[in-house]
Amino acid sequence: MRIRNIGPVDTSIETLYIVNSELMRQRYPTSTQAISDVIDSLNYLAFVSPGNGRIIDLSTDLNSLGSETVGSIYSGWLANQDNPLAANRVAKFIDNVIEAATRRTPSGPNPTFDVYNGSFVNDRPPFPNVKNIVLVGGDSLLPFFRIPDLTTIANERDYAAYLDAEVTPGLIVEDRPLGAALQIRHDPER
Repeated sequence: MRIRNIGPVDTSIETLYIVNSELMRQRYPTSTQAISDVIDSLNYLAFVSPGNGRIIDLSTDLNSLGSETVGSIYSGWLANQDNPLAANRVAKFIDNVIEAATRRTPSGPNPTFDVYNGSFVNDRPPFPNVKNIVLVGGDSLLPFFRIPDLTTIANERDYAAYLDAEVTPGLIVEDRPLGAALQIRHDPER
């Protein structure tokens, strides 16, 4: 996949807003006006915010190359939302979009730019000075990583019966790895 409609390198962009407007419309079909208002507000915010912003809409700003599309990546998770591997696949996809837009070289374990299959303009990513990543929507729209709860005291598994969570016991829903330059390991002492 390729991020489209980006144009030349823009060093003024400091904030990326990641949204999936199509899934928003599917999840909340009776709230079409509210969703339009959110998208309009994001466009305004990106335009007037200090440090400039850019919206990347996963449902409209990506071209598919080959057999993978945003829909096919999301469909495995949408069909089986209890599957942490399916959620992590979508979270990794979102992470790759962020990295393709902000980094010249990928980071993390087994780094790839699965979503950017081309060369950067002047060997630079489109938005090299991004300081802020805003995820527009929660885990039901932009799934977070499911990571093991490695704590030995007060592990999530011990409270599974009391939690109203959609996550497999023993896993934590975590958005910190998205767009992180280094792999983040959960530190139970934190």
